[in-house]
Amino acid sequence: MTIVCTEKACITYNKQKTKVLAWGNLNFADNPTDCVEISNFMDGLYDLFEKGKDNRDEEDLFLIRAISDFLQLEVNRLIRKPEKTIEDLNVLHYVFVISSEWKEEIREELLRPIFIESGLVSKEDNNDRVLFYTDLECIFYYIQQELLSAGEMITEAFRKQRHSVMCRVTSLHCNTLSVQFDLIESQPSLYDFADPMLFPKTARSSNFSITTEDIKRDINQYLKENMFPSGADAAQEKKAERLTEHVYFSIVRQMVNASIYT
Repeated sequence: MTIVCTEKACITYNKQKTKVLAWGNLNFADNPTDCVEISNFMDGLYDLFEKGKDNRDEEDLFLIRAISDFLQLEVNRLIRKPEKTIEDLNVLHYVFVISSEWKEEIREELLRPIFIESGLVSKEDNNDRVLFYTDLECIFYYIQQELLSAGEMITEAFRKQRHSVMCRVTSLHCNTLSVQFDLIESQPSLYDFADPMLFPKTARSSNFSITTEDIKRDINQYLKENMFPSGADAAQEKKAERLTEHVYFSIVRQMVNASIYT
């Protein structure tokens, strides 16, 4: 089962933090002072890990409980959909996608215990009931699956030991984008069957942020230089502005949405 953490990954408690009032609804509270809302789980998780288990305070423990409650409530909601009801939680396996920049130790030191606390798995369960993949691995496997679906051989696109650069564009805030470049090396799978999935090893990464206004300004400048090399009058300026908006929303925003989806 896959749970996608989007803007709906939030949970709201009463003021005493004893009862869940709602989850998955950022606009639930008309009066925020009457309740406690927890959101932005992913940033909070890594901050918890960085603090270390011995340095957590009451607020940290409450965040762990909030994430645990959210996972349990969301899974219960999903398995009771009319088109597919699942009665036994023990038949479910889970995949948790984490940032490629996170240290690997967070998986067993923090994330698996949260799943155990939620009651979705137990300490006695095999570890493969909760699998952890980085966002970069998911993109890499997705591309390979698309190649297989198109009837192409994976090794033609990602030959073993071949270096590739992968670019990810994600939205940080309402007007800021993050662009991440990863130099990856295709590693052979441990499985010995025809055309197995390769997996990525990151050799080097770099990233930068850019605002939407920066992007629009550069698009506008490019359009004017190529459409009106002798200079643009007022009417042509307006035309360039309209084209800039069209290019941004039809192309750039699609790139961002594709990166988030993948």
